[in-house]
Amino acid sequence: MDITERKYRLIQHCMGISTVEEIERAEYFFKHEIETIDFWDNLPEQVQKLVQKSKEQSKNDLVMPHETVIEKARKKIKQS
Repeated sequence: MDITERKYRLIQHCMGISTVEEIERAEYFFKHEIETIDFWDNLPEQVQKLVQKSKEQSKNDLVMPHETVIEKARKKIKQS
């Protein structure tokens, strides 16, 4: 059975829904199980760890604004 046939079977099943509760469950399923794609889970573990570390550093005020970093780099380049 190819994907098109499977889609039609799914549509037929949906057309057989007869109660509000059933349609609400189907809507919930599509919204939360199919449409929700969490990119986080697709990131490599190493990247996830680095992002978590960065968030902790930010929370603890251990980061510098981009402008400050650029300013320091320019000063260092001019000195050399």
